[in-house]
Amino acid sequence: MPNKKSGSRGNGAGRERGGFKSSRHGAAKKARASAAGPKAEQRRAAEKRERSGEPHTSHETSRFLRGDRIEPRRIDGSECVADLIDGTFLAYNAARLREGCQLFTQKMLDADVTVGMTLTGALTPAGLGMAAIIPLLESGFVDWIVSTGANLYHDAHFGLGLAMHRGNAQESDVVLREEGVVRIYDIFFDYDVLLSTDEFFRTIVQGTDFQRPM
Repeated sequence: MPNKKSGSRGNGAGRERGGFKSSRHGAAKKARASAAGPKAEQRRAAEKRERSGEPHTSHETSRFLRGDRIEPRRIDGSECVADLIDGTFLAYNAARLREGCQLFTQKMLDADVTVGMTLTGALTPAGLGMAAIIPLLESGFVDWIVSTGANLYHDAHFGLGLAMHRGNAQESDVVLREEGVVRIYDIFFDYDVLLSTDEFFRTIVQGTDFQRPM
């Protein structure tokens, strides 16, 4: 019987133990050295300039350095909201807010633009319908809406004059249930708010206008 330890294994015959791993690590090391090459060259060139007293020069030709320079004016209270957003909201999430504002003023306000609004998440329980959505509709800023049923349902609480209250999000759900209080995170309301709203919609759907396919 041949010695299995000395037998060949296909194309791997004669390869030393660990040879594949060694070659793989060698390739990875070479790749890292190659990737670091330009940076190392830049560092050496910068050190050479520093020793010779040459001034630093920006790489204006780089496509990554074509954005406006970040140099906001000092905020002194004399600026209007547009100046504040355009002149100081220059990076991070502030820049995303600036982009949204500019999209609104430069495109969405054009006369020939149709504006749609989508609503999801518990927005109307916090009163957003009264505070913002209705005023936007009445002022002609929104042409159509796609909404979850929950937002339509909870907005009806305000139209019916039912009370929603600010609460503490850390309150115990067990205690709230014992006292008949429903909560949406830190919005609290009496269980009767749901019962009264349900009664309103039951009355509506029993009306003549709803007794047909729609």
